[in-house]
Formats: sequence, C-alpha cells, structure tokens
Amino acid sequence: MRLSLTCLIFATATIAADPFDDCPSEAFLVQGGNATLYGVNLAIGEYHTEAAHLGTSNKVNGFGFSVHDRYLYGWDYSNGNLARIGKDYVVQPLAATGFPSTSFYVGDVSVTENAYYGYRKGSEYGLFRASLDPASTDFLEATKVENSASMNLNIFDLAFHPDENFAYSVDSNGFLHKINVTTGTSSNLGYTG
Repeated sequence: MRLSLTCLIFATATIAADPFDDCPSEAFLVQGGNATLYGVNLAIGEYHTEAAHLGTSNKVNGFGFSVHDRYLYGWDYSNGNLARIGKDYVVQPLAATGFPSTSFYVGDVSVTENAYYGYRKGSEYGLFRASLDPASTDFLEATKVENSASMNLNIFDLAFHPDENFAYSVDSNGFLHKINVTTGTSSNLGYTG
C-alpha cells in the first residue's frame, strides 16, 4: 500500500501517455495484488476508485508523484523495474538500470529534484536513486546512495518534505526518522505515539 502526498525510454515499444494536466489535489493509494489506484480526500477520508486495473498483472509499490513532469512513478512487480503512470492510469514499464534484483516497496519522488528514491533494508540493498530527467546524463541509472545500507530501518513507506530534500518515515515501532537522501544517513526524531 502506498499513499503519495506530494504534488523516455521504455522497456516496450509503446506510445507514452500524457502527464497529468496539473498536480492532483487528492492523494493516491495503490492496493492489491493486481494494482488498483484510489483517489483519497485526506481532509474527510473519502476515497474513490481512479483505475480498477493499471494494465499490469501484479502490484505497483514504492509509489510517488513527480511535481517536475507530472507523472506517477512506482516499482512495477510484473517487470521488476520502475514504471511510470500518466493520466490514462496505465503502467508504462521503464528500462532503469543499476537496481539490485529485488522488489522495492518503499519509495517516492523527490520534490526538489526529478529523481526516484527506492529503499530496501539490508546490507546488500539500502537507498537507491534514479534520475527521472531525460536531459540528465544519468537518466534512469540507479545508484546506491553511499552509507545507506547501514540505515537498517524497518520502514514501509517514505515521503519527501515539500520544502527540503529530506525524506521522512515512521518505522515499525512508531519512531519518526528524517532521512538524508544525499548522505544515506537517518536521524531518529522520536516516538510518534
């Protein structure tokens, strides 16, 4: 389950979907073994189905919205790689390189840079960054953020602060962590209650 609060190279020969016209005012929630996308009004808790099927036969997780190009990005379990979703709500597999052979269920898109960050606990894993900017020399090339394997956090989601390039997450014991995505370090900010 992934709730996104922040407002081209493909693995197959498909025509790219258009981005969203503007930053959606609702949060997004993706659930299910066959990914279903919900729009959520956080003020009143109301939700509705945006897309009952995203054109994939599996989950999409580690999900976030890019304010830079107005696409949704997440980890596509069917293809074992990043995917992009436009306003047609159909998964478009991306051909990112450099990710380890595993699935990511924790991830988000930075607000200050057009880059996807995916995290998986474990010394062989850690925090990975992949540029989503087609003009960048490292476009869709994932690299492990230095020192990130030592974070060793039991987290299930992360979200970027809208005014800084820090990610935040609550661990399985209820402690809030501030994650420096540049250095791959985290600070325990205390118990959330």
